[in-house]
Amino acid sequence: MVTSTGVRIPLASLILLLWLIIGVIVAFNEGYDRFDTWSQFATFLLAVVLWPIPATGGAVGIRF
Repeated sequence: MVTSTGVRIPLASLILLLWLIIGVIVAFNEGYDRFDTWSQFATFLLAVVLWPIPATGGAVGIRF
């Protein structure tokens, strides 16, 4: 009997990783890459998580 010792990554983890990678790319392309204030950093994180909004022309933002 041959057993495989490879690492198996759950599909949900791969989907989440892909979602976040696309979100970072979209956030940088849409100009959310300025981190002068906490508000801008929080807006960047929001844009990463909600990347379909800025990708389709919408805007996201957080102000403290």
